[in-house]
Amino acid sequence: MTASPRVVAGRAVPKGGGIYKVGKPYEVAGRWYVPREVAHYDRSGVASWYGKAFHGRRTANGEIYDMYALTAGHPTLPLPSYAYVTNLDNGRTILVRINDRGPYVNNRLIDLSWRSAHELGYSRRGLARARVRYAGRAPLNGNDAAERQYLAAQSWYRGNLNVAQMPSSDISTGTIGRSETAPAWSVGAYRQQRNTAAADAPETRPATLGGPARLPVDAGSFATLAEAERMRHELADVGPVVVEQVGFGTEASFRVRVVPRGNISDAASAGSGRIRAAVEGGK
Repeated sequence: MTASPRVVAGRAVPKGGGIYKVGKPYEVAGRWYVPREVAHYDRSGVASWYGKAFHGRRTANGEIYDMYALTAGHPTLPLPSYAYVTNLDNGRTILVRINDRGPYVNNRLIDLSWRSAHELGYSRRGLARARVRYAGRAPLNGNDAAERQYLAAQSWYRGNLNVAQMPSSDISTGTIGRSETAPAWSVGAYRQQRNTAAADAPETRPATLGGPARLPVDAGSFATLAEAERMRHELADVGPVVVEQVGFGTEASFRVRVVPRGNISDAASAGSGRIRAAVEGGK
């Protein structure tokens, strides 16, 4: 079985377009995987990354893989869904959209996009010790505002994405399959794609907060991710908003934090009720 054809060339990859799926148990290289939604999922292991060889090809849920987006492949978590990934070697954490399956080699835990690995600081090494925490389902439309805003709010993030020194081919991800139903990718096919993939143009820099650094202020805590997402949309005009899961299982809640842009008094006047109180409380 050969790799899926590349349906997009270059950096302009459409977002969304896939379906929500968990999937049936499947076997790859003699090992069985059981996809399911586990609200308290929190595991640590080895993270790899994949890039140009798969850029522009279909993911396991029908979306198109974008190596410049904050996405990942995971063997069992729902597609698409959110997960917090922490590089245990440097403490950096990002929020990613899981929209693909894999990796399937050496008990690796997660396969991040090149951009995700770059932000976590291990794209040049290929592998890292990582912690993965499930953070709920992601929207089907592919909206990546949550991932970008979470990244922008990190104290270590400087908004400078330099792809000029990207390797001409992928560092070994060890991935032999990205299919949910069968080991559809042979090692030979993967190497052939890796060696023949054309280099992509550099990505433009993402939007940054600008101005002096500001600390996030709490806007509320909610019992469900849906409620937190509604508040996040309400706060969009105030500044970058981050939704964080606190606790797991029956004790899980979702905290909403906003980083006011511009004059904090102007930001406060743009909101009302709980929003205004949150922003004014962060003065």
